[in-house]
Amino acid sequence: MSMMSAYMKLKPLLESEPPKGYIPGIGRGATPFTTRSDLGPSTDGHGSLRTESMTASDVVDNDKGDYSDTNFDKWGGFSQKLFGEGDADDEEADRIYEAHFRHMDGRRKDRREKAEKERIEKYNRENPNYSKQLADLKRGLSTVTDEEWEGIPDIGNYSIKRHKQDIWTPVPDSLIIQQMGPGHNTSISAATAGAATPIMSDRSAKLNSSLQEQAGGVGGQTVVDPAGFMTEMETMSTNCNIEDTARARTLLANMVRTNPTHGPSWVALAKVEEMSGKLADARAVISEGCEKCPHSSEVWEEAIRLSAPKEAKAIVRKAVGHNPDSVPLWLQAAELETEPSKKRLVFRKALEQVPNSVKLWKEAIEIEDYSNARTLLRRAVVCVNHIDLWVALARLETYNNAKVHLNDARRQNPTEPLIWILAGQLEEKEKNFDAVPRRISKGVEVLAEHTAREQWIEQAQQSESQGYLHTTQAIIFSAIEMDVDPDDKTRKNTFQQDAASCIAKGFFSTARSIFNYSLKQFPSKKSIWIQAAELESAHGTPQTTSEILKEAVEHCNTSEYLWQMYAKHTWKEENDVSGARDILARAFKNLPDSEAIWLAAVKLEASNDELQRAKVILKSARERTTSARIWLKSAMLERQLGNRKEERELLGEGVKKFPSFSKLWLMLLQWESWKLATTALVGPALEKRIREVRSLCTEAIKQNMNNIPTWLEVVRIEEETLKDTVRARALLEKGRERNPGSELLWEATVCLEIRNNKESIGSKHLSKALQECPKSGLLWALYISMEPYGSKSRKSAGISACKKTKSHYVTTSIARIFWSERSIDKARKWFKMTTAEHPDYGDGWAFYYRFEVQHGTEEQRAEVIKNCVSASPKYGHSWVLVTKDPKNATVAGCRLSTEEVLKAVCRELVVEDRHSR
Repeated sequence: MSMMSAYMKLKPLLESEPPKGYIPGIGRGATPFTTRSDLGPSTDGHGSLRTESMTASDVVDNDKGDYSDTNFDKWGGFSQKLFGEGDADDEEADRIYEAHFRHMDGRRKDRREKAEKERIEKYNRENPNYSKQLADLKRGLSTVTDEEWEGIPDIGNYSIKRHKQDIWTPVPDSLIIQQMGPGHNTSISAATAGAATPIMSDRSAKLNSSLQEQAGGVGGQTVVDPAGFMTEMETMSTNCNIEDTARARTLLANMVRTNPTHGPSWVALAKVEEMSGKLADARAVISEGCEKCPHSSEVWEEAIRLSAPKEAKAIVRKAVGHNPDSVPLWLQAAELETEPSKKRLVFRKALEQVPNSVKLWKEAIEIEDYSNARTLLRRAVVCVNHIDLWVALARLETYNNAKVHLNDARRQNPTEPLIWILAGQLEEKEKNFDAVPRRISKGVEVLAEHTAREQWIEQAQQSESQGYLHTTQAIIFSAIEMDVDPDDKTRKNTFQQDAASCIAKGFFSTARSIFNYSLKQFPSKKSIWIQAAELESAHGTPQTTSEILKEAVEHCNTSEYLWQMYAKHTWKEENDVSGARDILARAFKNLPDSEAIWLAAVKLEASNDELQRAKVILKSARERTTSARIWLKSAMLERQLGNRKEERELLGEGVKKFPSFSKLWLMLLQWESWKLATTALVGPALEKRIREVRSLCTEAIKQNMNNIPTWLEVVRIEEETLKDTVRARALLEKGRERNPGSELLWEATVCLEIRNNKESIGSKHLSKALQECPKSGLLWALYISMEPYGSKSRKSAGISACKKTKSHYVTTSIARIFWSERSIDKARKWFKMTTAEHPDYGDGWAFYYRFEVQHGTEEQRAEVIKNCVSASPKYGHSWVLVTKDPKNATVAGCRLSTEEVLKAVCRELVVEDRHSR
């Protein structure tokens, strides 16, 4: 029952169709197989059944592939697909394999490219090309002079190849004879005329056409530009080529023959003969030109120029007879006369013929005395209405007569601004200063539609150049508002731009007038007051500067800069210390908490050796203000007085109040370094003191992590004071990590290794530094200095540095290279370029002065000192070592003058000169 019941349950399953792909017994490890009976009858390629009775011809073979041995590959087999197209699984497998191959290839790509790059670099090193081998020689070509270049012989063609020879075919005689003209028919031409071939006839026609186009035109009209050709003739040199001269002579001869009334052609032909050295032929040509062109003034002028002095007057008489209206001929006639009376006679005859010539009137007036000139001018303005003649007449006449003539000139020239300006100048000349603005303002009002604002400003500048300053101011006050936007900001900017333009052109009175007008319109604008005060300080007098500064502080009593300018001017320029104190006292009332005013008062007292008064001022300032600079100046003053204990107390309080002010930390670290170096400590006491100093250094760096001078000071203490080079090196590395791209830290790193005789390590650091800071002039200058002295590589380093940067460090280094090689002119040129482009770089001035001390004259040394004092440099490694030295630094600045600092730095410089070693 149990077996039957189990069978009955499985019967539906056993009688059902097996699932697709089912293989019996596969779970027990059975292997399936297929027989023909399972497959049934075979089919053809189209799926139709193939029976036993079917023949081979009944089966259609669609496979047209080439399965011969020639198309079989041992690795890939036949190129055709024997098994048809793959299914989706095959395509997926292909994609997986391709992705795997790409991944493996990518893993090996970097190694493969790196190996290939190393192989190429190795090959280039072992087999350098010609350009790299000759690089130094190519750079050396820059020093070759022009004479040496010209002395290089030309390269001839000495190859064994056969050269193509130039073939010159002679011109047929018939062509030459035809060009000689009808008057030169000879027996030869008659004999050869009939023998010309058609080819020769066509060639003759072609040449005749070309010559006709060059020589002239048809119908007597020239196709050559007369003005351009005459200009070219003027510029031709006397030693021109003979062939060119002959060609020009032939061309011009054809021109005067085809168009004999064209005057410039005769003049050009005469010039050609003159340049050929044939003066007689030139005179003959121009004489013929005068006959052919009697009414051409150009021909007569050339005839007068080429004629002998004895014949010139006769030629002039003929010329003015044919051309009575020619002004140049009358001027030449007057020039030929040597006696003034005869000159006057010539000019009078000329003015009878040409009364409207301004040039003749001016020349005639110039040779007359005062009274006759005035008489001629009265007649001239009647004949010619020209503004220059009216101006000359008004300046020669008396005041009342000049006013009459100016009124007449104004009626005849109603749109001429110069007449109104001349009226203002006339009033200023007569000391009628109140009338000047009325005349000018009336003129500006009348000519508002005819004269632009820029024209009035130009007229003001011309009046300044003539010395009429009241007229200049009147023009500016009347015309400065023309065509200007009414917006206050736009007006102010426009006025300031006008003043700057006038200053750049050297018209300081015009700029002063613009500032005066601007200050009346904007009395509370301190920028205008500052510009006006700077103008007076540079181009005015001490009195005018003091007056404008006095007005400035009254209108802008909250401007620290103006109060400082006023006090400094009173102190420096007027040498009035008490007056400067009074000015600063007034400034304190308006600005009681101003740091700048407090420091100005301290500087005034310290510079005049009133150190106790400066100390009192600083104490009051510390109580009144919260300024880090006040604490800094207080510590500096205590150091100057020798109170090192008070200095330490102030610095300790200062860094607590202002922990991020790096200069206080620098002074504190310097004080601790000084104290440690000057105190004799040993054993535990010394170790304790060192721990305290290092703790202070750590705090300083913590508070000023991005301040490079703080890092450098801590490194200096570790290396010089504590003698711990390892710690100094570690600090520099940490500093570079915190401040990437700092050229100062990289320079300190390289110099540290060099000082410890590890040049190779320093070179490696320098290479990394130049990769990180490729345009750092400081690092490139260090790179140049590390190259072997006197080697070519040093010059190459300088060239490479110049390509990267034009820094003053690099230009100074290049100048020193030329100096060491005794290339005096080149070194001086580079030093001048450095000091001109970077006047604030003190080391450049010091090297320049040291160079002139060794190779220059007394005048050259004096010029360097003068320019250095004018530039007042502020920075430079050696320069700062002198100015910031505690012996020289004071609360008021460096106690040494610029000249003294220059000479002190010059004495400390290390100069490389192989000739002086």
